[in-house]
This record gives sequence, C-alpha cells and structure tokens, in this order.
Amino acid sequence: MIMIAKKSPFILKNFLLLKQSIEFIPPSNDPVQNIPVITDLYNIDIDFSIQVPQNSLYQIFLKIEINFSEQKHPGYSMFSEGVGIFEFDSSVEKNEAEKNNYLYFSGISICINSLRAIISSITSHGPFGKYTLPSIDVNELLKDKGIIKAKK
Repeated sequence: MIMIAKKSPFILKNFLLLKQSIEFIPPSNDPVQNIPVITDLYNIDIDFSIQVPQNSLYQIFLKIEINFSEQKHPGYSMFSEGVGIFEFDSSVEKNEAEKNNYLYFSGISICINSLRAIISSITSHGPFGKYTLPSIDVNELLKDKGIIKAKK
C-alpha cells in the first residue's frame, strides 16, 4: 500500500539559530566509564514564547539550557536559542483553536527538533561525542508553562 503524505497547512518558512554556547566540563580524575549515564543526569530547561504577527508570519522563540545549573555534571553544558518562522496556508480555513493547536504542539516540536539537530551536530566534534537531546514531553512542557491545565 502506498501512503502519500499530506502537506500540513502549517508551514515552516525558516528556523534560525540566535545564540549558541557550549562548554566542556572535564571529568574528575576518575576515568569516564559510561558517558550515557553521565549525560542522563543533565538537567534540561526549555522555555518558549510565541509572537502572533501583524502580517502572516508567526514566530516561535525557543531556548534550551542543558546541564546549565550551578552544579554541573562532567561533559557538556550548553545554551541554545532559536526562532522558528511559520505561516498558515491561506487556502485552508483554520479557526483560532486549530491555529493554536498547530502553534503549541507542532510548532514547538519542530523548534525543539531543529535545536536538537544543531546540538547533535556541534557536540559530534566534542570530547564526549555526539549528545542527542532526549525526547521531550510537549504536553508536560505546556502544562508547566500554564498553557494547558491538567485534568483532575
């Protein structure tokens, strides 16, 4: 069976890296036995904001801080910030709720994945090798931001 992908009415026009910093924290004198065990300890802070446009372009600003707290683990400490620029296909009618769904779920996921690719690429040349940002629960991220309320 052939499955033809349907284009989304939510269009990524561009993703731009605004700021990137990386620092390598050397391990203590003990030899590193298992890098994934160390990187699993990294705290990951994600924040975002969405700008609703005067024109047809929406901007989603996203920042990710990895192992950026005061007590850093060995390996990478990173800050990444970028902006996704989106528009809706004008030939497809969408109400505000549908647009918000695309912005908050698809848009944020797209921006996280864009920064994930940049982080993987930059760290692939580092002493601990490539770091891949783990999967992020966007629903929980939105709850933490107060955009969606937990059902109790």
